[in-house]
Amino acid sequence: MEATRARGLSGFATARFNPGRRLIHAGALFPASTERPAVTRRVAIVGAGVAGAAAAYRLQRAVDVAVTVFESRSQPGGRAATRSREDTVYDVGANYLSLPDEDPGRIEQLVEGPLADDLVTVDGRVWTVDADGTIEPGRDEGEPKWTGARGIDALADRLLATTDAIVACESGVRGIAAADAGWAIQLDGTDQTGHSAAAEAFDDVLLTPPGPTTAGLLDGVAGAARLRDAAAAIDYRSITTVAARYDRPLDLPYYALVDVSKSRPLGWLARESCKPGHLPDGEVLILQGSPEWSREHSEEPDRTVADDATALAAALLDRPWLTDPDWIDVVRWRHALADDGLPAAVADRAPEGLHVAGDWVAGEPRLHAAIRSGLDAGAAIVERQ
Repeated sequence: MEATRARGLSGFATARFNPGRRLIHAGALFPASTERPAVTRRVAIVGAGVAGAAAAYRLQRAVDVAVTVFESRSQPGGRAATRSREDTVYDVGANYLSLPDEDPGRIEQLVEGPLADDLVTVDGRVWTVDADGTIEPGRDEGEPKWTGARGIDALADRLLATTDAIVACESGVRGIAAADAGWAIQLDGTDQTGHSAAAEAFDDVLLTPPGPTTAGLLDGVAGAARLRDAAAAIDYRSITTVAARYDRPLDLPYYALVDVSKSRPLGWLARESCKPGHLPDGEVLILQGSPEWSREHSEEPDRTVADDATALAAALLDRPWLTDPDWIDVVRWRHALADDGLPAAVADRAPEGLHVAGDWVAGEPRLHAAIRSGLDAGAAIVERQ
């Protein structure tokens, strides 16, 4: 994507999103001669996953608010992550967006509005597999499931594309501190003088990384001890994802299998061929290990992990040829599934101008929960004006 240069954040890669453009890459510096528009409120969002992107989208409706989003990785998305190889794209974190059972309206508005041009509907239903390996239709009644035509990371891309936010990728945040004008952001790395790089002061800061990471950012922040301790106490299950590419199709009557017994080494098996636009032919299997299996394989080489996962898939589906993929990709998610949510009373008592959002705040490890949490945080920031 084309980068719009602005002052501040010296030496860190940035990009401003433009509608219809998908990928961004780092590289633009901020020349001191470029002035930012006059505003009455500056907001920093740490993390460009779907929660941070949803918050930026909500803040776009506010008047005289300048938003800067800091992202440690090279592009937005967070755990709604997509990778590509040759002519194939595949989702390696969250697999799709669905509507929540309660209050689906806000997600529907996004699906029918700013996300509409990038979304495709996953073709097929989710079936179940039990401890004995019995595969059967589950409770999936055909509810819509969406991903991007070029990957699930289109959710964050598109939401940010509707805003005027400055998105600073490859700009990890190491901490925050109270400042006279509100909050100061300390960035990873050093500036030209050898000191820790720092951005200008912000009136509000929204933290969206996983709970333990957010807790680390709050170390030493006056008045934030209770929030820090609660964030640090959020338990996560780690998940390892294996993507396996095959040059032949896999004919099955379902899109994915989920282990309802929670006892099998593979908790999830899905077919990327059910996602329009993701691959021209053949198949990519997305195999996600259970937390126990992922932990047991945490120190093993990628090839060993992939060999075990594809062998498990071959045995489950009775397709011996699945043990010999054309290529594999392994992604290890340390903070994949949050087991708990943040008590509302803790978030409500955070220091003035300090906010948190994410699926760990909502207590539900689903994309729609993270998006709604971001929308709520954006609304709370607007209400504080």
